[in-house]
Amino acid sequence: MKKSILGLDVSGQPRAWLSAEEAITYHAKGLVQWEHGDHKFTFHGGYKRSGEQSKITSSSIIAIRAASGFTMDKLHKDIPLSNQLLFKRDGYHCGYCGLKFHSNQLSRDHIIPRSRGGLDVWHNVVAACKHCNCKKDDMLLSECGLTLLHKPYAPSRIEVLATQNQFMLDEQLEYIRPLLPKHSRLVSNLIYT
Repeated sequence: MKKSILGLDVSGQPRAWLSAEEAITYHAKGLVQWEHGDHKFTFHGGYKRSGEQSKITSSSIIAIRAASGFTMDKLHKDIPLSNQLLFKRDGYHCGYCGLKFHSNQLSRDHIIPRSRGGLDVWHNVVAACKHCNCKKDDMLLSECGLTLLHKPYAPSRIEVLATQNQFMLDEQLEYIRPLLPKHSRLVSNLIYT
């Protein structure tokens, strides 16, 4: 099921994309503290004794009370490094030549090679096309003549969350946008409706 409702904690921090069923459950249990946004989703349920069909209406952005277990401690932990997220962070552009590639034409390059003590961490990796990665090989930038076009960084949880819904509503993107780091490249290509 499509997860289309942005779930926040009561302080307004985005935590997860919610499906219709999840949003309905939070509403039905009285755990929605507040709502935001003009776009409304109406969910129809069973019939009451009066014959009237039950319905729950939700905004596209809802804040869930902490008592529901909605807050996630792991939200503040580091984002695991993966090629998929690395390529998204770099906009599918090679960190050396700047050209855009499909993910199957990119690889993870360690700016300081692992064989030279470089770590497999966000601040030491960039997406690289096969040509540039072969040219760089096991060398430092000063040895191979390549230039790094952008500074690598560890993406924030908000950036990762934003990329998990490629068809977010304008009002959801506008809610998230001020929370994104100014240097974010991860969400530059978001599609929203």
